[in-house]
Amino acid sequence: MGKNSLSKAELVEILTTTKKTSERNKAVKQLKKFDLVTNKHCDSEARKDNLRMKKLNYLVGFMCWRCGGVRQTNIKCYFNTREGQKTICYTCCRGLLDFIEVEQLRKEHQRQGIVPKVPAAVLEDLVRPLG
Repeated sequence: MGKNSLSKAELVEILTTTKKTSERNKAVKQLKKFDLVTNKHCDSEARKDNLRMKKLNYLVGFMCWRCGGVRQTNIKCYFNTREGQKTICYTCCRGLLDFIEVEQLRKEHQRQGIVPKVPAAVLEDLVRPLG
């Protein structure tokens, strides 16, 4: 890790494979300088059964697939998409779970006649998952 000009791919590899905290911290610091690349095109696939959180007894470093942010945490979340299993951060996972809950409540309230039916295109502009 002596070089200052490592590529993003090399830094991600260091982040995921190194056991040394100092190397991981340096990789995190350098990865934060890169622009975020978001992958929110699979948000419509989100359901409670394809989102999973795992609490670990140790600190892990990874890049969130959904928001593109670099994370060091002891909670890892997995999102099963049509593209395969992806690792996402806790914030993105909670945002997707909250969005799912809001959608279920909205559908139930529409069924009961509490709220008027609004076209889905209008709702997508108003309510988007956090992250």
